[in-house]
Amino acid sequence: MSSLLRPADWLDPEFEVDVMRCSQGCIVGCLREIDNNEATSRGLPPVRGTTTRRCASGFHRMSLPATRPVSRRIPQECRPSTLLLGAHRTHDVRPRSRRYMERDDEQLRVADNAASRTIATVLRHDAKVTSYKLALIRAINDVVLSFPDAGTHDQPVAIPLRILAEYWVAYYWPFVDPRAPISQGPHSFRKGVLANDMAFRPALAALWAAWEEIVGGAVRPSDGFFLINEFRVARRRAGYPPALRRAFTQAVNAVSRSIEQPIHYAGPGEWGVFPRPVPYTALRGVAVSVPGTSETDRCVVVGRELWDGFLDLSLWVEALSIHEWSLFTESVAQLSGTVVRRGDVYTLLTDRPDNRRPLD
Repeated sequence: MSSLLRPADWLDPEFEVDVMRCSQGCIVGCLREIDNNEATSRGLPPVRGTTTRRCASGFHRMSLPATRPVSRRIPQECRPSTLLLGAHRTHDVRPRSRRYMERDDEQLRVADNAASRTIATVLRHDAKVTSYKLALIRAINDVVLSFPDAGTHDQPVAIPLRILAEYWVAYYWPFVDPRAPISQGPHSFRKGVLANDMAFRPALAALWAAWEEIVGGAVRPSDGFFLINEFRVARRRAGYPPALRRAFTQAVNAVSRSIEQPIHYAGPGEWGVFPRPVPYTALRGVAVSVPGTSETDRCVVVGRELWDGFLDLSLWVEALSIHEWSLFTESVAQLSGTVVRRGDVYTLLTDRPDNRRPLD
């Protein structure tokens, strides 16, 4: 029996587990129980006259273990959006006005809807041969964070595969280090030749080599993020050698072709979550585009409800996608025979560049 419950478990409608519940019958609030000493250090009000342990919200006393389906009626201070996003003032226990609580309900939506269940299912339960589906969900989440106002037009949102591919260049960058490559899927023999785990590995490795010639061998895991940010500004992009610009374009094109695979097989069956990507010209009047979309860009359409789900749980989606990616990579057999630990993968996936990097 464990008192630890992950947010993704709550999102699974079939989930049942022995947990420590608080006096309100709240599972989500009991992500981690705390005592009065820790509550005091966190600025939470102590429970007078008792040493009973409390749920992580700091409000409810813990009750005896129980086994029953997850309750959907959850107190405001124990909602996932409160505990995971930190947007609720849990240290304030004064009664709230009706108007204030209505505003909270509008801003902090409980993650009990089709969109959140779809995201959780793809991340945790979908069959995965490579890490493509994890990268797809993380990339869409990053696009939602970059253009949060795109979903305000009450229409689906079209995202160019090119923009998603740029994020993939940054995500997969540390895995193509020629000195320590990390496989992202099995290597199978095709026509007597050992195939790559990622179809775009050769193109991304060529981009790594071209970049290494410029920086002099001091390539960091976060240089993929640095590079895509540089190439999004035309003036900065023009300042780099033509060979690097060609390598970048070829890598983005190769990744764009690979992205269609997880779009195709995400969720149940084929095209179960996302429709088939089409040029934006075929989507005019049907979906709005994110800034920077051209008429010829092949786009994947994200439904309005799914877009709102990403927006509401963006921090949780980022955390869970990286967590599942780390676990998946740890389970992949490496060609070198080495064992890649999940902590090492987490470090690579979360490395970020400095604001400025000297090139001389």
